[in-house]
Amino acid sequence: MQPRRRALALSALVLTATICTAPELCAQDGKAAVETAIMLVFEGMHTTNPDMVRAVFAPDARFAVISASNGPAVIAA
Repeated sequence: MQPRRRALALSALVLTATICTAPELCAQDGKAAVETAIMLVFEGMHTTNPDMVRAVFAPDARFAVISASNGPAVIAA
């Protein structure tokens, strides 16, 4: 799997795993909830609103960078 595809798949998995931490997302079906979560994250980044982005993730979630540009993939916090 290509690094970019792997990162996208990992992002979707993280969003799906943490999706019901935001109450407005829990009442939706799975696909709609994932789409809503993704839109909220990107809207929060676009408007520089960290509270909007934070609301989508679990309280103890952490972001990490996956880099595979110079050899095997490396995960950094």
